[in-house]
Amino acid sequence: MKIFILTESIDEGITRMWHFQVTSKYEMAKFIIANLSHYDNIDMFTGISWQSGLHSWRKSEQFTPETLLKAINNSSIDGDSESRFEIHEIDLSKNGEQADDVTWTSNAELAQFA
Repeated sequence: MKIFILTESIDEGITRMWHFQVTSKYEMAKFIIANLSHYDNIDMFTGISWQSGLHSWRKSEQFTPETLLKAINNSSIDGDSESRFEIHEIDLSKNGEQADDVTWTSNAELAQFA
C-alpha cells in the first residue's frame, strides 16, 4: 500500500498538502481529474499563492493524468508569484522495517536535545 502526498510550497515557506491512498502517481492524477469540482472548491488550482503551478493547467482544459503530472513536474517557485508542487511517495508495505533507520535508538541521544 502507498500514500502519495502532493505538496505546494511558495518561497515564503508556506505549504499546503493533500494525500492520496493509491498505487501510483498516475492513479493520483486520475483521482484529481475525476474530482475536479472538489479540488476547485478547495482552491487547489489557485491556492495561497498569486498563481499556483497548477493554475495554468486548470485553465488549459487538457485534463489528462499525463498533462497534470507534467504541470506538477514543471512547477517552480518564482519569486512571489508561483508555487512549486511536489509528489512524495510513502511505501506503507515497509512500515516498521525502515522506522529503526530514522528514529532515535537511545535515550542518551534524545537527552542532548532536551
